[in-house]
Amino acid sequence: MGDPADPASSLVELARLARSLEAGGIYNGAKLVRALLDRELARAAAAPLDARETGAAVVQLAGRLEEEGEDPRLVTALRAAADAAGNGRTLPLADAPRAWACRTCGRIWLESVPDWCPECEAPAVAAREQIPVWYLEPMSPAEALAGLEDGLELLEGLVDGRPDDALAIPPRPGEWSVRETLQHLVAAERLLSTRIPRILAEDDPELSAVAAWVLPASDEATAPSDLPASALLATLREMRRETLHRLRGLEAPDWARTGRHPEWGSVTIASQAAYFTRHLWSHLAQVRAAARSGSEHPA
Repeated sequence: MGDPADPASSLVELARLARSLEAGGIYNGAKLVRALLDRELARAAAAPLDARETGAAVVQLAGRLEEEGEDPRLVTALRAAADAAGNGRTLPLADAPRAWACRTCGRIWLESVPDWCPECEAPAVAAREQIPVWYLEPMSPAEALAGLEDGLELLEGLVDGRPDDALAIPPRPGEWSVRETLQHLVAAERLLSTRIPRILAEDDPELSAVAAWVLPASDEATAPSDLPASALLATLREMRRETLHRLRGLEAPDWARTGRHPEWGSVTIASQAAYFTRHLWSHLAQVRAAARSGSEHPA
């Protein structure tokens, strides 16, 4: 299928095969091929570019799209993304508006979707919005509560009982140690524990954004930078339990209360709970690998 030496060719063939199965009504077959497509995309992206390379690549992409006559708003937004990547800052929604792609023909729209696609005449419901990060995918309050609790328990199982010296050793140069990852998670947890009462107490408060890959992260809250891993875990445990206690006491309408985030736009308590649930879970493999590496190479 495709040219084995050309990954892009293989991706195109998988996408075409999934669409063909779907067109023939073989929907369960299409889902399997889409799973293969996702696998290949994940493998192709396994080694991300550094900030300088990312910025340069996005600038090149924007230039090529401009030459092809692409929507100037998309070109401008991509150049803003390149600047953000190169300068280690976040990219606000104002500089990169909401984006949709037509599932039928691939036409891209920014800011809003027309009732009918002018290229394939598909209705607006056929357009798929591209969310900024998978953490923002919908999750029910019950799922978020379970995920917040279970994620903490898994993290504790990976870290508890290991010496702080070993947890301060990065697995490889340039990668975070367990202690650094915990520092990041504490900063993130403080964001959640600060935002929830603000959204409950204020009408649609304006939140702030943070370049979360910078240590220590800071937004409406800050994180300590000199504590050992055991102390950071204890801090995270206490904050997470307080957050769970507060969330379990909410009435159904409270979960829908909103705030305004410069990157995500309108957010709710439910969407923030889902975001931070998935955020911690996304770091568990990293913690597991770093903890194992620290045990194998003690200080």
